[in-house]
Amino acid sequence: MSASRIDLLLDVVRRQLGMDVAFLSRFEDDARVFRNVSSSSEAPIAVGQSHPVTETYCHLMTQGLVEAVIPDATLHPVLAELPVTAELGIAAYIGVPVRRHDGSVYGTLCAFSPAADHDLRERDAAVLSGLADVIYELAHEEDRLDDERRRQVERFTALQGQGGPLPRYEPVCTLDRMQVIGSEAKCTLPEGFPSYEAWLTTAHAHGFGVEFELLAVRNAVGVVDLMPGFLSVNVSPATITSDAFTESFASLPLTSLMIEITEHDPVTDYEAVQAVLAPLRAAGLRVAVDHAGAGHAGMRHVLQLVPDYIKLDAGLTGGIDRHFPSQAFVASMVTFAKKTAAVVIADGVETDAELHCLRALGVQVAQGPLLSEPNVTRTRAST
Repeated sequence: MSASRIDLLLDVVRRQLGMDVAFLSRFEDDARVFRNVSSSSEAPIAVGQSHPVTETYCHLMTQGLVEAVIPDATLHPVLAELPVTAELGIAAYIGVPVRRHDGSVYGTLCAFSPAADHDLRERDAAVLSGLADVIYELAHEEDRLDDERRRQVERFTALQGQGGPLPRYEPVCTLDRMQVIGSEAKCTLPEGFPSYEAWLTTAHAHGFGVEFELLAVRNAVGVVDLMPGFLSVNVSPATITSDAFTESFASLPLTSLMIEITEHDPVTDYEAVQAVLAPLRAAGLRVAVDHAGAGHAGMRHVLQLVPDYIKLDAGLTGGIDRHFPSQAFVASMVTFAKKTAAVVIADGVETDAELHCLRALGVQVAQGPLLSEPNVTRTRAST
């Protein structure tokens, strides 16, 4: 894990003061908890370690019972007998309170060394005081994000308890015979949750996006043997390159599955994505790039991953019969697909006019509200 900005500032403070250890503590109920720690060697303290607050320098200093600058705690009339002095090997010490916006004490910003330093002065405490407000702002924001993540993880746990994302299957049809050759699992969430797309963004922002996506996949593939043709599920590049992806897909019927790579995450290493997908594709997994034509990422996915299917974004398909630039783009994608042995799928088809236009442009496969109506032929296609 990369160092936070607080850790970097503590490094600067420790070096400038010539101390072995610098830390930010937080007062929680009756405990002093080390929130961030910087040390020049193996530290006698660790992040998350706590002590009863009344037995700490931090408490005594914030209460004005000991000075902010202690050249040698082993000779101090109060601190020499405090158990934490020997436990942590404290001699030289500097500390200042860190206060919230309302003036209450959040914790302390301190530095100490096992060797006495009789050159310490009040100006050294001023170095810490000058940074205390800045460090509190950083800590306050980090704490807010941590609290938000905990809330979202609790909501995800509740979602798991309700069974997770609910798949809705949309048929994928050929445009010549209107034959169903596959279905896409489009997920919804139970009442009280946001849209699947909004929750997906939240999940990735708080570190459980991969788990959420794979839960959606597991829920969707339970009926794969009953579906005509292939079953398509959506996954992001971050999920594909996660340790859990291959393990999750290894036991699935790959010849009956297709993954649609979404634009949710930018791809920084296409070779890594290709390396994960190569053995699965060799075993029969089909790959589609979703939202082609909607943005730069989708087109990069097409060029770098050479998918089996190129899925045109619904925004491109909508009203295509009246929009000549969209027609030109789709015609170019059909030509590109032929040269790369791919198949173009038009997503979001809603009207007969759009359907006729797509046929005229050479698009072979489509899906959308118009093709989800009961009159579509539901014959099983070859996988």
